[in-house]
Amino acid sequence: MASMKTSPPAAANKGLKKKVLKSLPKQTVGEDEMAEKLSGCAIFLAEFAAGDEIRVLPQCGHSFHVDCIDT
Repeated sequence: MASMKTSPPAAANKGLKKKVLKSLPKQTVGEDEMAEKLSGCAIFLAEFAAGDEIRVLPQCGHSFHVDCIDT
């Protein structure tokens, strides 16, 4: 029986480098209309509350809790 050679698995996409993530400005969600304009954390799948620290990606506008995206 011939042995089957398999190629090693492709490296998983690790996302943005920590340095790039840390370069995105932090914002604090206020009680004004800013919270209404944001759709919620794309990782935690929850709406933002006043006082939450978030990061917003500049080109697409997706927003995340700092604790969710910085980990």
